[in-house]
Amino acid sequence: MTALLRFDAAMNHLEGTIPYELCSLPLESLKLYENRLVGTVPASIALSPKLYEVKLFNNRLTGELPKDLGKSSKLVSLDASQNNFSGEIPANLCAMGAVEQLLLIHNSLYGKIPESLGQCRSLCRVRLSNNKLAGEVPAAFWGLPHVSLLKMPFSGSMSKTISGASNLSLLLISDNQFTGNIPEEIGSLGNLVEFSGGYNLLSESLPATLVKLSELSTLDLHNNKLSGELPSGIQSMKK
Repeated sequence: MTALLRFDAAMNHLEGTIPYELCSLPLESLKLYENRLVGTVPASIALSPKLYEVKLFNNRLTGELPKDLGKSSKLVSLDASQNNFSGEIPANLCAMGAVEQLLLIHNSLYGKIPESLGQCRSLCRVRLSNNKLAGEVPAAFWGLPHVSLLKMPFSGSMSKTISGASNLSLLLISDNQFTGNIPEEIGSLGNLVEFSGGYNLLSESLPATLVKLSELSTLDLHNNKLSGELPSGIQSMKK
């Protein structure tokens, strides 16, 4: 079926591996989520110049994600969550500058966030937690302008570049090794609804600019090394 563009066999009881022949087609979209598939993802999927969507979550897939995924196509959405993928996050995912959703939670991925993803200004939703990822978050990654959900592991400090994340509504960084202070620039996030950063090593006092977050409904910073007083005016935060 050499003219096949979209293959959707999601939410079934399919078993076995993903055929190499399927991934060799010039696909635009591949949806195989919520099945019982095993084995690796054929590297040939990365060769399609039309590919914009890959959804493989909730299977039993293993091995590395294709290293060239996103290198030859304007990949918009990748959801490979809830599998057993290992290896590093492919560095070329956003080579075409189009990725909006990057969802990789509950795998065994390791290494750092590729520096190239810090320049992926199209990103809107990022979920990388429950992996074996480590290292510092690239400074540019904190300030991605269109991100609304940022849930990730890692260590290091929160960068002042977070002031550029004007669309961020959910900042979920609990259970990590983040250190240093919470930057005053967090007060620029006018759309922030939840900031969960418990069980880290954050220190010093809470920034006075927190009180500017008029949409904030959840502030969870338990089990850190914070000190000092609550910011003046915190009683004005109505939500």
